[in-house]
Amino acid sequence: MLDKSYTNKYNSELNGYGLLTQGEVNDIHFGLLMSVFRVSNARMMLALKDFLVYGKSRKMACSENNVSQSYFSIKLKQLQILSQTMARACIYYLCVDKI
Repeated sequence: MLDKSYTNKYNSELNGYGLLTQGEVNDIHFGLLMSVFRVSNARMMLALKDFLVYGKSRKMACSENNVSQSYFSIKLKQLQILSQTMARACIYYLCVDKI
């Protein structure tokens, strides 16, 4: 596991790459993120989808899926970090010189 100070420094340097915005995440993109994101509660996955893909308010997404807003916030932050890290890493998988 990474040192928390390193993780905080690294996350502050992401500058918005891969930022997930309410109601603006494509359904396929969300599915790809969920394939590598650890969430054991199916209701939490639905709440995240309602918020990120369908644009429901945080309160409504949590209420409709019976999840706590505090736990939702934790999982959303973790998902944001994952998305931003993947966005930054993707340049290492693109063959820009082959395009």
